[in-house]
Amino acid sequence: MSIMKQNVIKLDVQTFQWISHCVYDDQKGVCEGYEKYGYNGEDFISLDVKQVSYIPHTADAAPIADIWNKRRDRIGLVKHYFTKELPDYLRRYIIFTHNIPTIFPDVYLLQKNSSSPVVCLATGVNSSAVTMTWRKNEQDLHEDVDEGETVPNGDGTFQKRISLKVETEEWKENHYHCVVQHEKMMIIKSITEDAIKHSKIILTCFYMLLFVGLFKLLSLYVLLCFSVSS
Repeated sequence: MSIMKQNVIKLDVQTFQWISHCVYDDQKGVCEGYEKYGYNGEDFISLDVKQVSYIPHTADAAPIADIWNKRRDRIGLVKHYFTKELPDYLRRYIIFTHNIPTIFPDVYLLQKNSSSPVVCLATGVNSSAVTMTWRKNEQDLHEDVDEGETVPNGDGTFQKRISLKVETEEWKENHYHCVVQHEKMMIIKSITEDAIKHSKIILTCFYMLLFVGLFKLLSLYVLLCFSVSS
């Protein structure tokens, strides 16, 4: 304690460190943890979780550890935290994360015509944390690449796109692919004629269904207006 007081008087910068760690056994429902306190980069006091007692590592730490060990209210809170509160929190967290469904984004390659950029579109991701890159022969590309912002779809999911200016002859002679990284998954979409045609067919069907749906709604609206007016 004398060293600490001297340093405070000198107004030196001191470092206090606190580490709390737990390894949760979901089979037994127990938490094997420890708690350590450091002072200026050295061990100062540690907690023996099983014995629920503080252990000093320096002579200056001994009086503080003795005070903490005599405070039964503090010992009771620490014991409750490591044996009840923390295991219960981790158990509920594991259950929660296991119940979150994994949503795989849909990835499409789009191109209006042979002279327009190839657009890689990822849609249906369940968070805005999505990374997209273009690669040529396993090397990341940065030139002639235009990356768009992540935008919401309106249904709780997000979409993002990244375009690449490349000649048709160029991607036919080399291996170009779009890499989509989302959470713990990676989706790779290579530029091929079939991939672009397949994406066009899917999007065409989507827009046709959307048009049919809007047409039906418009027809219903006209019918209702006609019925009310008559």
